Amino acid sequence: MKEQNLGNEEIQQRLKDIRIAKKLTQKNFGKRLGLSLSQISSYETGHRKITQRTINDICREFDVNEKWLLEGKGNMFIDLTEDLETSEEIKVMLRKMLALQEEDREAIEKIIDNAYLKIQNEKL
Repeated sequence: MKEQNLGNEEIQQRLKDIRIAKKLTQKNFGKRLGLSLSQISSYETGHRKITQRTINDICREFDVNEKWLLEGKGNMFIDLTEDLETSEEIKVMLRKMLALQEEDREAIEKIIDNAYLKIQNEKL
């Protein structure tokens, strides 16, 4: 894939803003994308130009609005609840979950997974 000229200072800063908003270190941010700490650092400092593939991965993994990342237009994150016809209670719970640190989110996800598996096994 051809590397695009996506290394301007605004994109570098927005990349860092995403990482900070998600409360992740460069290492953990990179791990979620399959990239090294040095790659993330190089993107944030402008020593390496970010590829479209990495842009796509970031947007998918972190629910980032690509137009915001590339152009600074719109909201940083895609509102995952705007298209759902869910109760307000579920929307509030989702917002709270997304605001947690990664480790806390993972712990809660394990609890939910275990409860779900228990329910599924009881149905058998």
